[in-house]
Amino acid sequence: MQKELCLSLSAAFPRQASDFLDCCLSEAEAEVSPKQVNRLHIAVDEVASNLSAYSGASEVFLRFTAQSSEITLTFCDDGVPYDPFAMPSPDITVSAAERPIGGLGLLLVKRLMSDVHYERCVGQNVLTLHLCVG
Repeated sequence: MQKELCLSLSAAFPRQASDFLDCCLSEAEAEVSPKQVNRLHIAVDEVASNLSAYSGASEVFLRFTAQSSEITLTFCDDGVPYDPFAMPSPDITVSAAERPIGGLGLLLVKRLMSDVHYERCVGQNVLTLHLCVG
């Protein structure tokens, strides 16, 4: 099963992305546990919030794909090029006061998902999140 949606980037985008996820999950035939649903919602909220705050994009294309053993979410945006993996992960062994601001949300997304992939393709940022389910 696959669903797609294109949204204008606004303050409402994180809520709209979460609603899209709920709609897709309700129609998907994959078995997704409540814990996995929570993981997906946290990841979508984090990515959507970052896009709203920092990307400079005018619109975001979302794709949800459900297979029997995997959920895939893809975010494509026309914002400034940004590879979230180009920067080192924050050092969580030091106190927050000693650590530069930023990066914790992406670290969380990477840890919650089975795989996360970024590419810049035809003037678009493409971030793909994979979660093994079932």
